[in-house]
Amino acid sequence: MRKAMPKGSEPENLRIDYVPAANSSWISVQSIMPAGKKPADTVFAFKEAVRGTELYMIKANPSYFSATDYEQARQALLEEIMAIQGDPLRSACHMASLWSWGIPSLIFQEGDIIMKTGQKEVSQFVDIYVQKNLEVVMVRIDPNLYEANKKSFSSYGFETVSANNAFWWR
Repeated sequence: MRKAMPKGSEPENLRIDYVPAANSSWISVQSIMPAGKKPADTVFAFKEAVRGTELYMIKANPSYFSATDYEQARQALLEEIMAIQGDPLRSACHMASLWSWGIPSLIFQEGDIIMKTGQKEVSQFVDIYVQKNLEVVMVRIDPNLYEANKKSFSSYGFETVSANNAFWWR
């Protein structure tokens, strides 16, 4: 992904989150990047690198992750689930989360589902929930830097969220 970014704006502290919910799950890919001389170009390049390149390759290339990668991921997830289940407070919070997401029965199936997850399931997830949906790109930027580059951001379709254009505020 670093190769796709403008020189000097390589992402740091890349973080990927997935939050399932009964009616509005979301996946988030976040990073801290130097704005550089052309912050709108940097943001657009990051979006394209994540969605158009990396996530597409995960979907299309069965060898993007090796069998060892999948096994290590499964083991890490299982260890996390065991740690959660071993702590009464974390276990209760986890069960409450599953309930609020509309999938309380998952508590009894998590281990089995994790062990069955591989390239096919990950590819389907990316195809259904990422490639076939529109992305929302959020940028946190110094207001003065944004104002100085507003035209460039606008050319990529970015706009400031306000009560006038945010459907959830209506």
